[in-house]
Amino acid sequence: MSDQFLDEWHARLADALHDGLAFLAGCDAHPFPDGVLHDWVRQLCTFHFEPRDVAPIAALIRKRDPHLQEAGVELATAALSHVDAGTAIGDAVAELLRAQPVDDWVLLAVVGLLQHFELTAVYREVVKLAPRTRPRGMTGIMRNRHIDPYRELDQLYEQNAIQTLVPQERDLCYLPLLEARLGTRGWAATQRRILEQMGFDPDEHLKLLRR
Repeated sequence: MSDQFLDEWHARLADALHDGLAFLAGCDAHPFPDGVLHDWVRQLCTFHFEPRDVAPIAALIRKRDPHLQEAGVELATAALSHVDAGTAIGDAVAELLRAQPVDDWVLLAVVGLLQHFELTAVYREVVKLAPRTRPRGMTGIMRNRHIDPYRELDQLYEQNAIQTLVPQERDLCYLPLLEARLGTRGWAATQRRILEQMGFDPDEHLKLLRR
């Protein structure tokens, strides 16, 4: 009896989640004030996602409104823990990044996505972005907190680098950025420089990594 109740409860939540995603995907601008929308999206992110939820999430990511873009990326991060949709989500986020400029809050959400999932299509595009001052008169997400998504990206690249023995396509995307910043050449030299700057013994760290 208890299992049946739980199954039925999850089913009701699944329908409510899909209704919410469909509602948001039908909007061209954020339908609620920023704080209200952000709180609701955080609630939706705790639900259990299904394959049918991928399409409205991808549609949100492709919206022009940065509030909806951010919501889409955050929901995508939650959804990928439940459904195998890396290609669909990766393509949508890559398209968003190509349609510059990208709002800093949206980019921060993208960093959060990449911290959990290795989406090479997204890495190919995000490395092309450079820090920029928001153009005068440009509307975007305005919150009373300083963020630096480009610094977060640099830290992500470094964390990836020290955890990877043999670079993959993802790693080769951001390697030139690290080389330019650190004055190194090649994966091994760049990896060692990062480890040294972090206060690690490169030889000991790589020995542990090989285990």
